[in-house]
Amino acid sequence: MIEPLDHKINETNKQLFIKHSADDVQEAVITLLNSIMHISYKTFIEQIEKNLKEVISYRPEDRPIFIYIKPYKKNKSSFYMYLLIEKIFSYEYIGIKLKPTANFSEVLENDIVLFADDCVYSGIQMYDTIDEVLKGLNNNIIKKQIKFILFFPYISEKGMERILRAFTQNLIDENNLIKINYIKILPLSKYLTMKDAKNLFKYYNIKNDNTVKDELSKYLIYFDHKLADFVSTLPYIFNGYVPNQHNLDILDKHDQNDSKYRDKIITKEEYDDNKKKILENFVQFPLITYCESIEKKHQYINENELCPVPPYKEEYNDFRVKVTAEKAEEEEKQKQKKAEEKQKKAAEDKAEEEKDKATEDKAAADKAAEDKTEADKTEEQRKEQRKAEEKAAKLFKKLLIKTPIQSLDKLNKLNNLLYQYFNMTK
Repeated sequence: MIEPLDHKINETNKQLFIKHSADDVQEAVITLLNSIMHISYKTFIEQIEKNLKEVISYRPEDRPIFIYIKPYKKNKSSFYMYLLIEKIFSYEYIGIKLKPTANFSEVLENDIVLFADDCVYSGIQMYDTIDEVLKGLNNNIIKKQIKFILFFPYISEKGMERILRAFTQNLIDENNLIKINYIKILPLSKYLTMKDAKNLFKYYNIKNDNTVKDELSKYLIYFDHKLADFVSTLPYIFNGYVPNQHNLDILDKHDQNDSKYRDKIITKEEYDDNKKKILENFVQFPLITYCESIEKKHQYINENELCPVPPYKEEYNDFRVKVTAEKAEEEEKQKQKKAEEKQKKAAEDKAEEEKDKATEDKAAADKAAEDKTEADKTEEQRKEQRKAEEKAAKLFKKLLIKTPIQSLDKLNKLNNLLYQYFNMTK
């Protein structure tokens, strides 16, 4: 069995979704997105394994465990649950048989029968399934006192109430109903008030109070293996349709295009061409990883593409090939971008280095030139000094010859004369 991809929340797109939402609904959008519950494949399997330990404790000795499987419904989540449980039995409970059954023909008194599914939202589908099964059983089988196990790892309060009603309405003793440990999921109404919801959903052209209440009754939970359809959740939120005036204007244009096509004013080709042009500027940030390339469609809930595609659907293989190729391409682009940024940074660092070196070299050259100028100036001064000294020496010699020193007074006068001369020549 193929393990689904890791469809965690794309945090970058989540922040962009919030940023581009209309100012008057940003707080509601933050509350909405923070209430999303993502169940990874690992967490899901761990929950099933935990619940199976409890199931085993109810099994009569040497008897198999039965699980109800609707015939010819291999593309349903309930059959997927059967496959997962069967896989766990193959390595965890080797000595215990898991037997699918549709008509209960092999079931004996006190045997246990699982009704299983990955998640129960409103409970309507499971109610109909159980009601149909029990009505089809004859009284002798009912009297066998079968133990029915409700194996739903994730279920809403309303869903559990409906399922229990399906059993009691068909005269099944509540003592024969076993509710295995489950995690309760909450509707959107537990997070958003009616006032906030009306303000938010107006940007999706949902303005009728009853329709808003319907949206509030849905659940923002998804799994690595599945996103439920519009009956149970809000695909347009997961698909990243941002609530703002820009998008609302586009949706209005799209509705007008729809009306023209329905009224046969335009052809199908014109309709498709108009739709493509109208939606090309639609602001959309898909919230689920590997679902970023989801097609832009208008806001009508039942026309939203569901992503991730369940592994038990025929189109899953094509979906996986497509998204893994896109992811690899995106990762290669990011790798290339990082390499280019690194190369650019290295070039900028080198240019900065060369600039600093050039500045240092110029400063050194300027300093050398300044030092040379100072040295030249000092040398010139020395030459002048030597010339003055030589001239003074000649004068002194001349004075000594012409003026005999006959007294100390005359010698002092000569020294003063030479001192004055030296000062004049400096």
